[in-house]
Amino acid sequence: MEKYENEGSCKRTLTKGSLVVESNDLVNVLEKAYYEMGREVYDTYTTKQETEAGNLYYIEAEDRFEAFPKMNTYGFTELLTNNAQGTTSKDANTAKIDKLEKEKPELAAKIRTEFEKRGLKLLSKVYLNEPYTKLTRLEPLTKAHIESGDKFCYLTGESFKKLVDSTSTSPFISGLVNFNSHIVLEDKKMSWKALFLSRFASANCLYAYSNKSFESLNVYFFGANTLTDLAKVYDNYLDSRKGIKQREKT
Repeated sequence: MEKYENEGSCKRTLTKGSLVVESNDLVNVLEKAYYEMGREVYDTYTTKQETEAGNLYYIEAEDRFEAFPKMNTYGFTELLTNNAQGTTSKDANTAKIDKLEKEKPELAAKIRTEFEKRGLKLLSKVYLNEPYTKLTRLEPLTKAHIESGDKFCYLTGESFKKLVDSTSTSPFISGLVNFNSHIVLEDKKMSWKALFLSRFASANCLYAYSNKSFESLNVYFFGANTLTDLAKVYDNYLDSRKGIKQREKT
């Protein structure tokens, strides 16, 4: 949020017990912060994957292709999303090649030709105007998501007019349904706010696998008694990481 605050897009007020974000374009600011965090934390790839750049997306306005690496999620992010299949932030920017061949045959042919020319394998889905992200797509925020209602969120204990689906994306969060004492038909749904914030948890931790088989995982969360102290801890971590990167370059 600091980036958008510096740009004048929002105003941020952090106290010991709360974080308040004010903006005339709040929904857009939240979405930008969400997907930018996803690019940094969820979209991980090896040096080999980066070098090979095994996928393409087509920029319609510029009539050109841009290469990007295939990706996987690891560590705590994998627990949150189950290494979900890559998708774009905008639903319209992900298309099935078979459907595209029927609706826009010229574009489909152009995409097939480019993949063949570069020696890349074309899968069932193609991407337009943006690369895919391993972060699950954020359902567009509406008033019903934040207004009090009769839909119970088992994760926060709050009730809203509308919840979002959390199934098939997070085995870690879905397991919490076992502790839900308010059994209803929508017992695997949660509030938009809870899902949004849960995705940021991965940005607030470090993880390490104990062996090369990735069978055992250790996760270390930053912790503090207040939000202001937590922010200081995280800022210190960022400063130390910058120092490490600078030493690696010298």
